[in-house]
Amino acid sequence: MYVLVSSKISVKCAESLEKCGFELIKVPENGLFDSPVAAHPDIFSFIIGNNVVCHREIKHLFDKLQGKYNIIEAKSFGNTEKCVYPDDCRLNFAICGNKLIGK
Repeated sequence: MYVLVSSKISVKCAESLEKCGFELIKVPENGLFDSPVAAHPDIFSFIIGNNVVCHREIKHLFDKLQGKYNIIEAKSFGNTEKCVYPDDCRLNFAICGNKLIGK
């Protein structure tokens, strides 16, 4: 089973997750986003069912999941401009039952 984590994850936390059988997919820090959230997995991706919607900058991280999941590049981000709040959290939402919670 895979888990998305920040590349800033502590060694202790990463080791604990790996001991539980998780394979880590580390989201690297990205200069298009403000430093405090520049490596947050929830800023860059959203998973629903067999679909992984992700920012173009991390799409390559999901290559090993091709065939298991549909990898969809989010088109709602600008091309190269810096993403600042609230535009930086377009993929940061949750589904609870039949409700979508975000922004």
